[in-house]
Amino acid sequence: MSTAPQVADLLLAWQDARGQGKSISADELCADCPELLSDLRRQTEAISAMEAMLGMSDGPEPDPTAFEQVSPPGYEIVAVIDQGGMGVIYQARQVSLRRVVALKMILAGPCIHADKRLRFQREAEAMARLQYPLIVPIYEFGEYQGRPFLVMEYVDGGNLAQKLQRALLSPTEAAKITCFVAWAVQHAHEHGIIHRDLKPSNILLCRDGTPKLGDFGLARHLADDFANESPTRSGAVLGTASYMAAEQAAGQKDIGPAADIYALGAILYEMLTGQPPFRGETTLQTLQQVRDQPPMPPSRLRPKLPRDLETICLKCLEKDPHRRYPSAEALAEELERFLAGTPIHARPAPAWRKLAVWTRRHPVHAVLLAAALIVVAVWGRFTVLLQERTEYAELQSHNARVQTERAQEERAHADALLRRALSAIDEQTRTVQNLKMAPENRKDPGAVLFKLAYVCSQASAAAAHAGDLPAADRKQLAEHYAARAVSFIQSAQQLGYFRDEAHRKRLQEEQELRALHGRADFRNVLETIQRTGDSHR
Repeated sequence: MSTAPQVADLLLAWQDARGQGKSISADELCADCPELLSDLRRQTEAISAMEAMLGMSDGPEPDPTAFEQVSPPGYEIVAVIDQGGMGVIYQARQVSLRRVVALKMILAGPCIHADKRLRFQREAEAMARLQYPLIVPIYEFGEYQGRPFLVMEYVDGGNLAQKLQRALLSPTEAAKITCFVAWAVQHAHEHGIIHRDLKPSNILLCRDGTPKLGDFGLARHLADDFANESPTRSGAVLGTASYMAAEQAAGQKDIGPAADIYALGAILYEMLTGQPPFRGETTLQTLQQVRDQPPMPPSRLRPKLPRDLETICLKCLEKDPHRRYPSAEALAEELERFLAGTPIHARPAPAWRKLAVWTRRHPVHAVLLAAALIVVAVWGRFTVLLQERTEYAELQSHNARVQTERAQEERAHADALLRRALSAIDEQTRTVQNLKMAPENRKDPGAVLFKLAYVCSQASAAAAHAGDLPAADRKQLAEHYAARAVSFIQSAQQLGYFRDEAHRKRLQEEQELRALHGRADFRNVLETIQRTGDSHR
């Protein structure tokens, strides 16, 4: 089982005690859990070493005015520019060349230590290796009255930290400054130098706003001859907490160029939002945030930021060094694409990877969330199945009602058609009666029967083409009237009506009787009439 959470709790207790002015050792904190002593001691020693080197300890900072201002020969001190726990930077005048320079000296007295001397010398060596327009150049390095000094170009526009205290930068200006500094960092990397302490206060500004990279006090050369002897204890945390990469915050030894890429992203983040990506109440809390928490997207702190610039910033701040830009040059080129308005190469982190990162960092919460999601999924599926069954039953009931209503409608329609058919038959029956009763027809009943056949044939044709009747009903009515028509013709033939050749001819040529020609009974009647007519000739 991992002891990291328990060690973190003990570190918080240690930091709280220090904040209250109390001194407590790792042995006292681990009295009830001695198995954690080695891990806790290593962490507290690393933090103490870092704070001592960077002037971040809880004790009072050395006051540069408490020491005599001693200027090396050939230089006149004009004013104090900045000071920290290690040294002080003066604005000075170089007498021989009549120019203003920056003079950096280690504080004298009890503040001076061998490791500080070594770091100071390595800063000078690192700057001497780098000749680049965007890096503050070194003019001279030496020692006077036991105090090492470093003479550099005087950059008169202040530093980026001071600029950010006055106002937020526009996204375009922030991208330009980061791009310039990235090219400077790339030059340092090409010469095997890792800065390891990139932050706004170490970025100096010319009057026209051009940035220049300075303060290589924590720089490390990748060459073996330059890094054989470390000026700090093994495992010490080097850098400024809010701008450290996760691997720096964890105290790893092999810090590579990717740490500078992260710091550039942190600086860009602060220029966009007004605050670094991580800043706790104490140094320890900040380090824990850097190691364990993802950065809040800048657009949440400053809406309407360009999405591409936010993507670039968050790619630099990836916890895994391999997911950052492969070099400062790649970052600078990406920023140039953004400034030119062309598509960038980076893409926002997909949601699945964000979830995977969160799961690794919060395993307990992830298990609880997964369990909750399973319960919700099972309950949701059960609810969906129940809803589907309910909807299916309602659909079946609805279909049954529709079918019943449709059957009732069809029945009502059939009844209406039947009434219409019966009405038509009644009308034909009345027509027949009227024909029989007509005085002019009583003298020639054969003619009456032929007229009735004519009317029934018309009714048969009309019934066969009645579109609002079902096919079976149309066929039945047409057959009924056709049969009656043939019956009337047979009756007329029996009365001798077709002995007259004109009547026979009319029977064969009448268009209204054409519908009967396909019937066998009608053809039989025609043959009988034809034979009878031939016998009377």
